[in-house]
Amino acid sequence: MDFSVSVIIPTYNRARFLPAAVDSVLSQTCPPSEVIVVDDASTDDTPTLMRTRYGDHPSVRYIRLEENHGPDFARNFGARTGSAPFLAFVDSDDVWLPHHLETVRRVFMENPDTVAVLTQRGQIDAEGRVTRDVVPEFWSGTILDVLLKRVIFHPPCLVIRKDVWSSINDRKPLGSFLWKFGEDYFIGVACAHMYGTRVRVIPERTVWVRAHESQSYHSALALKQNLLFVVDAIFETFPELRPLKPMVRSANLYHAAYFLWRTGRWREGWQTLGEGLRSYPRSILLRDFWITLSRLLLPPGVRRLWGLPG
Repeated sequence: MDFSVSVIIPTYNRARFLPAAVDSVLSQTCPPSEVIVVDDASTDDTPTLMRTRYGDHPSVRYIRLEENHGPDFARNFGARTGSAPFLAFVDSDDVWLPHHLETVRRVFMENPDTVAVLTQRGQIDAEGRVTRDVVPEFWSGTILDVLLKRVIFHPPCLVIRKDVWSSINDRKPLGSFLWKFGEDYFIGVACAHMYGTRVRVIPERTVWVRAHESQSYHSALALKQNLLFVVDAIFETFPELRPLKPMVRSANLYHAAYFLWRTGRWREGWQTLGEGLRSYPRSILLRDFWITLSRLLLPPGVRRLWGLPG
């Protein structure tokens, strides 16, 4: 099997973090064929950084878009440009461990029917300090695990055959390139539903995902709107899954309520929790409801004081 990989790094105003992301790819024990950095019209020092630090690197290609379109557009622009049979992704504020591609390559080689591999992730802060060693995700093979976000297809954890990526993106509705958040949710559900257990979620943690002040949960109202758009898109695209929509919509409203809580919008968080319960009253049986409720009852500062997870 030819395990040549095009690594796609979409970026927008991440000059502070971008070198760590690119260097983590270039330091792989199983080197990629190419690294494509797609600059979504950054207004910071990203162009200068890429020219001075990587301009002469034979494996790095830098593509600057003239207008800002969002991460989904930039990621897919890079994917279409890639020449290798496999695609891997890194968000420009995240980093891979050196054995990421080597670990994934072994899975593909040992299981030739595999179309995609998802590894585990840990969490670091803006300064690179570990805040959570691993966020465990294990897929039973049931699509509900992905619909309810028990398994999340974070792009930095995903390596996928290019033809499979294209087949999934061909199913996305018109206008999906305007999604600012949630595109990974659609990709994950589509991949799991279309390819089943040919998608493998492995136990090795090979990625650090960085949490910092300018991420999506700081735009919690927009995130809520986008999540509901994506939920509608999923069930329009895969009508055979529609009986699950009320439950899934409620679960996503609970996720949105959690992000509203994180940004101090407790009133909107409570309203969104109620929205989810009214949407599907039986969702009171979901752990998503109880997890979100427990957070809304205690402000973030109190949870930190008591040593509770955020």
